[in-house]
Amino acid sequence: MHFNHSLIASITIPKTSYSKSKNINEQDTHISFDKKSLPTCSSCGYRRKPYSYTLQKKVLCKICSIEVTRVCKECKKSFPAGRGTICSDCIFQKSLNKKVSKIISYLSPYTGIYFVKFTKWLSGRRGVNFTSVYIEKYQEYFFQIDTLCQETKKFPTYEELLNAYPFATSKSYFLIHTFLAHKNLIKIDKRTREKYANLNLIDKLLNTSFATNSFHHFIKNYHKQLQSKLQLNSITYLTMRLSLSSAVKYLQYCEYFKDNEPSMYILEGYLWIYPGQRNSLTEFTNFLKHQYNYNLTITNIKQASLSRPHVSHQILQKRFLRIIQTPPDKSIKIQSFYKVVFGYLHWIFIPNNVYLSCDNIKKNSKQDFYIQMCAQKFYLPKELVQYARVLEKIHTDQLQEHALS
Repeated sequence: MHFNHSLIASITIPKTSYSKSKNINEQDTHISFDKKSLPTCSSCGYRRKPYSYTLQKKVLCKICSIEVTRVCKECKKSFPAGRGTICSDCIFQKSLNKKVSKIISYLSPYTGIYFVKFTKWLSGRRGVNFTSVYIEKYQEYFFQIDTLCQETKKFPTYEELLNAYPFATSKSYFLIHTFLAHKNLIKIDKRTREKYANLNLIDKLLNTSFATNSFHHFIKNYHKQLQSKLQLNSITYLTMRLSLSSAVKYLQYCEYFKDNEPSMYILEGYLWIYPGQRNSLTEFTNFLKHQYNYNLTITNIKQASLSRPHVSHQILQKRFLRIIQTPPDKSIKIQSFYKVVFGYLHWIFIPNNVYLSCDNIKKNSKQDFYIQMCAQKFYLPKELVQYARVLEKIHTDQLQEHALS
């Protein structure tokens, strides 16, 4: 049998990470392995060419098949041979030590000691792998604590910390506060945390941006009125936050309409979507009525209720099919889309003073999409949610073009 030697000579052996030959130029190879396409070794966790299989039919690389385990040069513990000469814990520990050394060089000696202790405490609580990856996430707050220590010439109390940094009430700072309490440096107080958590949210509400300039004045003056009540202990920080939140959301809702001045017409539509905010909005509507002469009286608004569409189900079906068969474009109005979708799928009528947007779309624990109106949840298929988002973006871009022109 005769072989075609010229054909054999033209075939280039692919260079891989497993080839010991150094004479093959990578640029001359015609075939190459993509590491992402290789299976993961069940022992070391690296993507390598399979060499053997376990009794459970799991892949093993050549190194793990032959050597099985190695002894770590640092801690002397055994670990899968395919991972190298040092175990993963020692690799993460080395990385962590370098990061900590760099961070404490910028801290005062006093705070630096506690940062090192925090690192060891966190490693014992969450593991060295977690600590090495996330330790830099906590450094900024330690720098802020360090600044406060130098200003006050002492370690701050829990209330002093939150007073200086109200954002520290969030869950991101829970581990640091837990550590400081563990070292008896602070005493965590639930009431203090709730107070400053509300103050942090109130501050964000006061900085809400409005397209209508007068709305900024409404919120600031309403906040002053609530503050005077707070000083008299007639309301709590929680009550103030809920009242301001409802006021801000209602004014944002007003801006959806051409005549965006607060009115009974817009207020009825808002309470149709959010009937639970009736009590928290009462004081704000009274404030607008007495301070700015707006004719707003919540007691004159009936409780929100659902009603049937004013057209037949067959007509709604035709409109619904026309929408889903047409790609989203500016010819389809957003509110018309919601009217047709909820009319056909749920057989309910959306009043003209109700404005819905993608902000109203929520997701439950089962990852199902829904919109809550009249204290009831109405579910939507994800395809319609995607359609609504594209449609809303088209209209938003169109409004921005008009604003620039």
